[in-house]
Amino acid sequence: MGDKLHWNFGADLEYNCKGSISLSLVFGKQERLLINKALNYINEYQVQRNLSGVQLQDGSMLLITKFGRMIKSNNGLLGPYKVLTDVIQKNETIPERYRKSNYEDPTMWRDEVQFHCLINAFIDKRAIYLRSPDGIHWKFDPGIAYDTSITSYQNGTSTHWHKLERPHVLQDQFGRATHLSLAALDVAKKNDMANDNHNSKNIIFPLTVHKRIKLLNKEKIDPHTKTIKLLILSENGFDAQKGY
Repeated sequence: MGDKLHWNFGADLEYNCKGSISLSLVFGKQERLLINKALNYINEYQVQRNLSGVQLQDGSMLLITKFGRMIKSNNGLLGPYKVLTDVIQKNETIPERYRKSNYEDPTMWRDEVQFHCLINAFIDKRAIYLRSPDGIHWKFDPGIAYDTSITSYQNGTSTHWHKLERPHVLQDQFGRATHLSLAALDVAKKNDMANDNHNSKNIIFPLTVHKRIKLLNKEKIDPHTKTIKLLILSENGFDAQKGY
């Protein structure tokens, strides 16, 4: 607690699925002062609400905060935590036309190969996807992860929502995302009144699950790595040798 970049907290924890957690934090007076000092006196809610993260192999906890800062604890879930990065808009791999958006409420997960992140731009009503080898250094993946026009049904019906927010994923035993969960609303929040036919809903989208791969490089991959070797793994319902 003597370092301005560290703090402890109490947590209300909910496990979403294997390998990923979401939680909200409750701070005491002393912890609020330390957080504000660490983050140039911004509102402490930016690092205590709508978090997502994973437990790393060494037992440490790595979390992404409301606006995309990465924080890490080497002393279990209750910290103290150290601020590792700034808000997501400071990530220069994100094109400038997307970087200026108002991002919040990310979800983060890990599979056998890398870390993944979805974060929503609530004013622009779209989300972006980023990936990372270590959960700290994130790289923007080209394109839009989703927007308010993505919903369609097998009979050809399409819908358009006013808002699709709060992404979360369900994962299989290998950490791969199998389903995307989004909160949906068909009108602006200020127009959602009691006893009307407008209210928030939860929509679950099935995702295309990627094949399992294994990295064959013996040395850690870094910007100087010239060749990345992969092995596509067979699994139930897929023969890697045959390709189907």
